[in-house]
Amino acid sequence: DKGRATVRGIRVISGPDHVHKLMVKYAGLTLWLKETKPSADKELQALYIQCMNTLYANQTKELVDSCRPFFFRYRHDVNSGGPNPIAEFSFSTNVGPGAGGQGTGTGRRLSLDGISGAAHHAIVSAVKGGDGSGSVSSAGGYGGSGVVPSNDMQPAEAFSIALENVVRNVISEQNFISDLFHYAPPVHARAAQRSNSRRSTSQRSDSDSNEAAKARLGENVTFYNWVTYKVRPIENWSAPRAKLDSKGVVSQTIHFGSVKEVKSMLDLLFGSLVTQLDALVDMGTRFDPSQAVGMLVAVSKALDLCQGTDQGFLINLLERCSEKLESVFQRYISEQARAIEATKFVTKKRMGVLPFARIFPKFIAHVEGLVGETGYSARTIADNAYSRISRLIFDTLESLLREAERNAQKNADDKDAQKEQLNTHVLLLENMFVLIAGLQSYKAHGCRPYFVPILDTYLDHAQIVQRKVSRAYIKDVLSRPMGRLISFFDAVEKCLAARRDPLQTQSLGKAPLKKIVQVYSNSSMRDNIKQLYKRVEKHFANEPKLRTIVWQSLTDDILSNYQRFVTLLARAYKSTNLTLDFTQTELKRWLSEH
Repeated sequence: DKGRATVRGIRVISGPDHVHKLMVKYAGLTLWLKETKPSADKELQALYIQCMNTLYANQTKELVDSCRPFFFRYRHDVNSGGPNPIAEFSFSTNVGPGAGGQGTGTGRRLSLDGISGAAHHAIVSAVKGGDGSGSVSSAGGYGGSGVVPSNDMQPAEAFSIALENVVRNVISEQNFISDLFHYAPPVHARAAQRSNSRRSTSQRSDSDSNEAAKARLGENVTFYNWVTYKVRPIENWSAPRAKLDSKGVVSQTIHFGSVKEVKSMLDLLFGSLVTQLDALVDMGTRFDPSQAVGMLVAVSKALDLCQGTDQGFLINLLERCSEKLESVFQRYISEQARAIEATKFVTKKRMGVLPFARIFPKFIAHVEGLVGETGYSARTIADNAYSRISRLIFDTLESLLREAERNAQKNADDKDAQKEQLNTHVLLLENMFVLIAGLQSYKAHGCRPYFVPILDTYLDHAQIVQRKVSRAYIKDVLSRPMGRLISFFDAVEKCLAARRDPLQTQSLGKAPLKKIVQVYSNSSMRDNIKQLYKRVEKHFANEPKLRTIVWQSLTDDILSNYQRFVTLLARAYKSTNLTLDFTQTELKRWLSEH
């Protein structure tokens, strides 16, 4: 058994295949026994179940044990002192068993109770980075060490390999025992004509074909027909069979393969399978519950394979597993949402980039890597998770902006309130920049075409918020170097819109204009530009790329305002011969110096 086949280091169940090929030869004898002595037939079935139960129990346990290194690799990384990889794509790592209790200093020891020697050796090898025995067997495994850990395989991938093997064996076993003990409809048996020299060719052709047809489609295949017409099972055990009645007619109401006797045998054969599947789910999601959505894809594929077939036992098992995985993932998403909601904002001083702005693109990339392009329920669940998290992030940031603006308007003369508003604008600009850059990076590198439209909706929303905050920041930061100048010409513009002459307005006449021109002289304006750049440089010291973008936006806004000032002067104050003390060329030069 040590040479049993492995798939990417996972020891798969393979013993029953050999048993089935040997025992199918005795299908005729089991039919004879069923007809002549039914009690002995039941005893034979019990003996078969007893032997096969031991085989399945041992190999299923080893299958589960060989998955452990892949499930526990995150735990190993954390215990070795390295960074927690879960934190790269999770807003909260307060998930799984022991959540919130790992900050005590000692942490919990990884329990190896109940793990086979081969799997224990593999886990130790995974931790130490060694290969255990150091020799590769022809079967694909390491000599006596059991499995070869592959740290590039996600827990969901290991679960998928294990589940696919379990499903194949359950399907094959149900079909085999239905054939071996003759619980399958006769349509699953084939009849061959038997030569008989004492009968003419025409007689054999007519009567034998009729008898063969009866043997194939009758209510039962008798031992006489089995011997006379060489009736044999089709032996296509690995494929799920349609729901058929006793005459071989497709029926949506009859689970012929799941009749009472077969179901009882399956319950006895795979009595521990529910526990083992639960163990796979629990271990695979213990340190990274997001893996549940990837595992759900594997379960959905298996359910799709069994849909409309007689695999009632397996369908119930998979549906239970599906419900559990969905529950695990939904709890994980709820915990992520709580972490975002619990984010504390301090606008009295600048905080820099918030964790969720950096994590959200990586969260999407991680979950998409698990789900992929699929039409199963996992696709809908993942999309709903993205929608919930993105809505929470954008609502949080936009509410922060609204609250800061409302507070600044309410306390217009409070310098602290105005400062908090500016800090909020800087905070939001930094976070939207990092968020958009992350989403764009994923779109350019790694995002598959089917997901681009969904990703674009998040990008569009983020860019709308960014433009809104950028306008607010520009207005806020220009209030110090150009506030009075902008306010004066805003008033002039409103006056003209109301069809009134600004020169006839006391606050907008020639004298106020002359005073404004003197305040914003050539030298003072140049100094204002220099001070403005220093403020922007201070605000975005940690994001040089963002600083360049913001400065360009300010440059465009200042030049646009200059053109507006010149136009209003020509329109309303032409008779005064007053102009600004600086030109557009000078303004461009000052702005380009930084």
